[in-house]
Amino acid sequence: MSPPGFFRGMTLDLGSALRAAAGVGASPFTPRIEYLNPSPLQPERLPRIQIPSGVSPRMPHFVDTDRLIREKSRQLPPLASGSSVQVRGGLAITRGLTMAHFYLDFPDFGAQWREVNLRGLTEPHCQFLGGNIQVVVAIEVFVLESYRPEVDSTNSAIFALVLEHELHHVRDSIDLAVSFMPARLLGDELSRRYLIDRQSIERRSLSYYFEGHRLPRNVETELDQPRSGLGFETLVRGSIWGPEASRRADALHALELQRYADRIQDLERARVNGRLWRGGPGGDPWRD
Repeated sequence: MSPPGFFRGMTLDLGSALRAAAGVGASPFTPRIEYLNPSPLQPERLPRIQIPSGVSPRMPHFVDTDRLIREKSRQLPPLASGSSVQVRGGLAITRGLTMAHFYLDFPDFGAQWREVNLRGLTEPHCQFLGGNIQVVVAIEVFVLESYRPEVDSTNSAIFALVLEHELHHVRDSIDLAVSFMPARLLGDELSRRYLIDRQSIERRSLSYYFEGHRLPRNVETELDQPRSGLGFETLVRGSIWGPEASRRADALHALELQRYADRIQDLERARVNGRLWRGGPGGDPWRD
Protein backbone atom coordinates (compact mmCIF):
# COMPACT_ATOMS: atom_id res chain seq x y z
CA MET A 1 0.00 0.00 0.00
CA SER A 2 1.38 3.40 -0.98
CA PRO A 3 1.83 6.14 1.65
CA PRO A 4 -0.95 8.77 1.76
CA GLY A 5 -1.35 10.94 -1.32
CA PHE A 6 1.52 9.40 -3.28
CA PHE A 7 -0.35 9.57 -6.60
CA ARG A 8 -2.60 12.53 -5.89
CA GLY A 9 -0.35 15.55 -6.49
CA MET A 10 -1.71 18.24 -8.81
CA THR A 11 0.31 20.78 -10.75
CA LEU A 12 -0.52 24.48 -10.62
CA ASP A 13 -0.21 25.48 -14.30
CA LEU A 14 1.19 29.02 -14.16
CA GLY A 15 2.87 28.89 -17.55
CA SER A 16 6.39 27.82 -18.42
CA ALA A 17 7.82 31.35 -18.30
CA LEU A 18 6.51 32.01 -14.80
CA ARG A 19 7.69 28.60 -13.67
CA ALA A 20 11.20 29.22 -14.96
CA ALA A 21 11.31 32.66 -13.36
CA ALA A 22 10.29 31.14 -10.06
CA GLY A 23 13.03 28.54 -10.26
CA VAL A 24 10.66 25.64 -10.87
CA GLY A 25 12.58 22.70 -12.29
CA ALA A 26 15.92 23.78 -10.80
CA SER A 27 17.72 21.59 -8.29
CA PRO A 28 17.20 22.79 -4.71
CA PHE A 29 19.80 20.43 -3.23
CA THR A 30 23.04 21.74 -1.71
CA PRO A 31 25.55 19.75 0.39
CA ARG A 32 26.52 20.39 3.99
CA ILE A 33 29.20 18.53 5.93
CA GLU A 34 29.12 18.31 9.72
CA TYR A 35 32.02 16.97 11.77
CA LEU A 36 30.94 15.53 15.11
CA ASN A 37 34.55 15.23 16.30
CA PRO A 38 35.24 18.74 17.64
CA SER A 39 39.05 18.79 17.91
CA PRO A 40 41.16 19.41 14.78
CA LEU A 41 43.92 16.91 14.09
CA GLN A 42 47.49 18.13 14.58
CA PRO A 43 49.27 16.07 11.91
CA GLU A 44 52.66 17.65 12.59
CA ARG A 45 52.77 15.75 15.90
CA LEU A 46 52.03 12.38 14.32
CA PRO A 47 53.55 9.97 11.83
CA ARG A 48 52.66 10.82 8.26
CA ILE A 49 48.96 10.51 7.47
CA GLN A 50 47.80 10.84 3.88
CA ILE A 51 44.79 13.15 4.24
CA PRO A 52 42.35 12.93 1.31
CA SER A 53 41.52 16.12 -0.56
CA GLY A 54 38.44 17.87 0.80
CA VAL A 55 38.62 16.24 4.24
CA SER A 56 39.04 18.31 7.40
CA PRO A 57 40.88 15.85 9.68
CA ARG A 58 39.75 15.68 13.30
CA MET A 59 40.96 13.78 16.32
CA PRO A 60 38.72 10.75 16.71
CA HIS A 61 36.90 9.72 19.85
CA PHE A 62 38.89 7.08 21.72
CA VAL A 63 36.54 4.39 23.03
CA ASP A 64 36.61 0.83 24.34
CA THR A 65 35.40 -2.16 22.34
CA ASP A 66 31.93 -2.19 23.92
CA ARG A 67 31.38 1.47 23.04
CA LEU A 68 32.60 0.87 19.49
CA ILE A 69 30.05 -1.91 19.05
CA ARG A 70 27.26 0.23 20.53
CA GLU A 71 28.08 3.14 18.25
CA LYS A 72 27.93 0.93 15.18
CA SER A 73 24.29 0.13 16.00
CA ARG A 74 23.30 3.80 16.45
CA GLN A 75 22.45 5.17 13.02
CA LEU A 76 19.62 6.96 11.23
CA PRO A 77 18.43 4.11 10.90
CA PRO A 78 21.01 1.25 11.17
CA LEU A 79 22.90 0.96 7.87
CA ALA A 80 26.34 -0.20 6.85
CA SER A 81 29.21 1.98 8.02
CA GLY A 82 32.91 2.05 7.35
CA SER A 83 35.18 0.44 9.91
CA SER A 84 38.66 -0.97 10.29
CA VAL A 85 37.66 -4.58 10.78
CA GLN A 86 39.97 -7.52 10.27
CA VAL A 87 38.44 -10.99 10.06
CA ARG A 88 40.68 -13.93 10.94
CA GLY A 89 39.17 -17.37 11.52
CA GLY A 90 35.76 -15.94 12.28
CA LEU A 91 37.05 -13.41 14.81
CA ALA A 92 36.36 -9.78 13.95
CA ILE A 93 38.85 -7.26 15.36
CA THR A 94 37.48 -3.72 15.15
CA ARG A 95 40.12 -1.00 15.42
CA GLY A 96 38.26 2.05 14.10
CA LEU A 97 34.82 3.14 12.99
CA THR A 98 33.45 5.92 10.80
CA MET A 99 29.80 6.81 11.26
CA ALA A 100 28.20 8.94 8.54
CA HIS A 101 24.63 10.00 9.31
CA PHE A 102 22.64 11.24 6.31
CA TYR A 103 19.72 13.61 6.67
CA LEU A 104 17.98 16.47 4.86
CA ASP A 105 17.50 19.97 6.23
CA PHE A 106 15.12 22.74 5.14
CA PRO A 107 16.80 25.94 6.49
CA ASP A 108 13.45 27.79 6.80
CA PHE A 109 10.70 25.21 6.52
CA GLY A 110 7.84 27.57 7.38
CA ALA A 111 8.81 30.05 4.66
CA GLN A 112 9.52 27.34 2.09
CA TRP A 113 5.99 25.89 2.05
CA ARG A 114 2.55 27.50 1.70
CA GLU A 115 -1.01 26.27 1.70
CA VAL A 116 -2.81 26.62 -1.64
CA ASN A 117 -6.47 26.50 -2.60
CA LEU A 118 -7.26 24.27 -5.56
CA ARG A 119 -10.64 24.52 -7.23
CA GLY A 120 -12.78 21.43 -6.81
CA LEU A 121 -10.73 19.91 -4.00
CA THR A 122 -11.86 19.90 -0.40
CA GLU A 123 -8.69 18.58 1.21
CA PRO A 124 -6.04 21.24 1.93
CA HIS A 125 -2.95 21.19 -0.28
CA CYS A 126 0.50 22.75 0.12
CA GLN A 127 3.24 23.73 -2.31
CA PHE A 128 7.01 24.01 -2.01
CA LEU A 129 8.08 27.59 -2.76
CA GLY A 130 11.77 26.96 -3.32
CA GLY A 131 14.99 27.68 -1.51
CA ASN A 132 17.80 25.35 -0.58
CA ILE A 133 17.33 21.85 0.76
CA GLN A 134 20.56 20.80 2.40
CA VAL A 135 21.90 17.29 1.88
CA VAL A 136 23.71 16.77 5.16
CA VAL A 137 26.20 14.15 6.26
CA ALA A 138 27.22 14.24 9.92
CA ILE A 139 30.50 12.36 10.33
CA GLU A 140 32.00 10.90 13.48
CA VAL A 141 35.17 8.82 13.76
CA PHE A 142 36.07 6.44 16.58
CA VAL A 143 39.33 4.62 17.30
CA LEU A 144 39.94 1.93 19.90
CA GLU A 145 41.46 3.54 22.99
CA SER A 146 44.28 0.99 23.12
CA TYR A 147 45.73 2.75 20.04
CA ARG A 148 46.25 6.16 21.63
CA PRO A 149 49.33 7.59 19.89
CA GLU A 150 51.00 8.89 23.05
CA VAL A 151 51.57 5.39 24.48
CA ASP A 152 54.72 4.68 22.45
CA SER A 153 56.12 5.06 18.94
CA THR A 154 54.52 1.82 17.72
CA ASN A 155 51.13 2.98 18.93
CA SER A 156 51.60 6.27 17.12
CA ALA A 157 52.31 4.42 13.86
CA ILE A 158 49.30 2.11 14.32
CA PHE A 159 47.08 5.08 15.13
CA ALA A 160 48.22 6.84 11.96
CA LEU A 161 47.35 3.77 9.87
CA VAL A 162 43.94 3.25 11.47
CA LEU A 163 43.02 6.92 11.11
CA GLU A 164 44.28 7.10 7.52
CA HIS A 165 41.94 4.25 6.58
CA GLU A 166 39.02 5.88 8.41
CA LEU A 167 39.67 9.15 6.58
CA HIS A 168 39.12 7.26 3.33
CA HIS A 169 35.63 6.42 4.62
CA VAL A 170 35.18 10.10 5.51
CA ARG A 171 36.16 11.08 1.96
CA ASP A 172 33.60 8.67 0.50
CA SER A 173 30.86 9.99 2.80
CA ILE A 174 31.61 13.58 1.80
CA ASP A 175 31.46 12.65 -1.88
CA LEU A 176 28.07 11.02 -1.30
CA ALA A 177 26.70 14.30 0.08
CA VAL A 178 28.46 16.63 -2.37
CA SER A 179 28.06 14.77 -5.66
CA PHE A 180 26.13 11.53 -5.50
CA MET A 181 23.00 12.37 -3.50
CA PRO A 182 22.13 15.74 -5.12
CA ALA A 183 22.34 14.12 -8.56
CA ARG A 184 20.34 11.04 -7.59
CA LEU A 185 17.65 13.05 -5.83
CA LEU A 186 16.91 14.80 -9.12
CA GLY A 187 15.67 11.48 -10.48
CA ASP A 188 13.63 10.44 -7.45
CA GLU A 189 9.88 10.46 -8.15
CA LEU A 190 8.78 12.21 -4.95
CA SER A 191 11.62 14.71 -5.20
CA ARG A 192 10.88 15.51 -8.83
CA ARG A 193 7.17 15.92 -8.22
CA TYR A 194 7.06 18.01 -5.07
CA LEU A 195 10.47 19.68 -4.67
CA ILE A 196 11.62 20.32 -8.24
CA ASP A 197 8.42 20.64 -10.29
CA ARG A 198 6.65 21.97 -7.17
CA GLN A 199 3.38 20.18 -7.65
CA SER A 200 0.93 20.59 -4.81
CA ILE A 201 0.78 17.94 -2.11
CA GLU A 202 -2.08 17.01 0.21
CA ARG A 203 -1.67 18.51 3.66
CA ARG A 204 -1.71 15.09 5.32
CA SER A 205 0.96 13.84 2.89
CA LEU A 206 3.12 16.86 3.71
CA SER A 207 2.85 15.84 7.35
CA TYR A 208 3.94 12.30 6.53
CA TYR A 209 6.83 13.12 4.19
CA PHE A 210 8.21 16.50 5.25
CA GLU A 211 6.65 18.01 8.40
CA GLY A 212 9.40 16.64 10.63
CA HIS A 213 11.81 19.11 9.02
CA ARG A 214 9.95 22.02 10.60
CA LEU A 215 11.95 21.71 13.83
CA PRO A 216 15.75 22.06 14.12
CA ARG A 217 17.70 18.84 13.67
CA ASN A 218 19.95 17.28 16.31
CA VAL A 219 21.68 14.12 15.13
CA GLU A 220 22.72 12.90 18.58
CA THR A 221 19.17 13.21 19.93
CA GLU A 222 17.55 11.57 16.92
CA LEU A 223 19.80 8.53 17.12
CA ASP A 224 17.87 7.51 20.24
CA GLN A 225 14.56 9.32 19.70
CA PRO A 226 13.57 9.21 16.01
CA ARG A 227 11.02 11.85 15.05
CA SER A 228 7.99 11.43 12.82
CA GLY A 229 7.23 13.34 9.63
CA LEU A 230 10.43 12.37 7.81
CA GLY A 231 8.94 9.91 5.34
CA PHE A 232 10.78 11.27 2.30
CA GLU A 233 14.14 11.34 4.07
CA THR A 234 13.64 7.79 5.33
CA LEU A 235 12.74 6.55 1.84
CA VAL A 236 15.78 8.03 0.10
CA ARG A 237 18.08 6.95 2.92
CA GLY A 238 16.98 3.37 2.47
CA SER A 239 16.78 3.30 -1.32
CA ILE A 240 19.61 5.62 -2.41
CA TRP A 241 22.03 6.55 0.37
CA GLY A 242 22.21 3.20 2.18
CA PRO A 243 22.97 0.92 -0.78
CA GLU A 244 25.61 3.27 -2.21
CA ALA A 245 27.25 3.83 1.19
CA SER A 246 27.46 0.06 1.69
CA ARG A 247 28.82 -0.49 -1.81
CA ARG A 248 31.57 2.08 -1.29
CA ALA A 249 32.52 0.72 2.12
CA ASP A 250 32.78 -2.81 0.72
CA ALA A 251 34.83 -1.60 -2.25
CA LEU A 252 37.22 0.32 0.00
CA HIS A 253 37.72 -2.68 2.26
CA ALA A 254 38.35 -4.96 -0.70
CA LEU A 255 40.93 -2.48 -2.01
CA GLU A 256 42.98 -1.74 1.08
CA LEU A 257 41.79 -3.17 4.41
CA GLN A 258 43.91 -6.31 4.42
CA ARG A 259 47.04 -4.32 3.54
CA TYR A 260 46.48 -2.01 6.52
CA ALA A 261 45.68 -4.94 8.81
CA ASP A 262 48.83 -6.81 7.79
CA ARG A 263 51.02 -3.77 8.44
CA ILE A 264 49.45 -3.22 11.87
CA GLN A 265 50.04 -6.87 12.73
CA ASP A 266 53.70 -6.53 11.72
CA LEU A 267 54.10 -3.52 14.02
CA GLU A 268 52.38 -5.30 16.91
CA ARG A 269 54.46 -8.45 16.41
CA ALA A 270 57.68 -6.43 16.39
CA ARG A 271 56.71 -4.73 19.66
CA VAL A 272 56.03 -8.08 21.31
CA ASN A 273 59.56 -9.04 20.27
CA GLY A 274 60.98 -5.88 21.85
CA ARG A 275 61.27 -3.68 18.74
CA LEU A 276 59.37 -0.40 18.73
CA TRP A 277 58.74 1.54 15.54
CA ARG A 278 61.80 3.72 14.96
CA GLY A 279 60.05 6.66 13.29
CA GLY A 280 58.72 9.87 14.76
CA PRO A 281 56.50 12.81 13.77
CA GLY A 282 56.30 12.97 9.99
CA GLY A 283 57.79 9.50 9.61
CA ASP A 284 56.34 6.90 7.27
CA PRO A 285 54.34 4.33 9.29
CA TRP A 286 54.68 1.87 6.41
CA ARG A 287 58.44 1.69 6.95
CA ASP A 288 60.28 0.28 9.96
